[in-house]
Amino acid sequence: MATSDRAAAAPRARTPGDRAAGPAGPPDRDDDDAAAAADAAADAAGAPAPAGTGSTTVAASPTETQFRIGRQALRDGDFGTAADVLARAIAADPAAPLAEDARYWRAVALARAGRDADARAALDDFLARHPRSLRAGRAALILGGILVRAGDLDGARARYQAAADDADAVVSAAARRALQALGPP
Repeated sequence: MATSDRAAAAPRARTPGDRAAGPAGPPDRDDDDAAAAADAAADAAGAPAPAGTGSTTVAASPTETQFRIGRQALRDGDFGTAADVLARAIAADPAAPLAEDARYWRAVALARAGRDADARAALDDFLARHPRSLRAGRAALILGGILVRAGDLDGARARYQAAADDADAVVSAAARRALQALGPP
């Protein structure tokens, strides 16, 4: 993982698919606080040194710059801009370690923007590229909600089952609630 942030800052409006995931769903606020702290530390690390200190700074890569801008847009609730900027972060260096995070957050932004078809494609891509990511369970949980809204209950069950096995107890519990809400196949 290139960053320590795990979920977007601003809580999003709940949708019918979220109800299937359970009323609590995965938490966003604590992860946002960690994300904001990580972003602030990164900004501080890249800030110009005071004049006369003899210190030099390392310029942020285009991926890092676009990632920070995209995460800020996501925290500000500007989901369309966040998705677009995070796509540029990925395009700047698709193999960069930070690209994994950018792919996840782009998918979150698309989902929060209500762009389910695009979010579904982004989440499928994220899970295919990063099946062992610490965020794989959360991505599967989000994707499950999208699949419920699309009427693909078998697909949703598969994603919720994958999330139910996640090491994160909150994600796992939300996935189990979603499976229970779906009922038997």
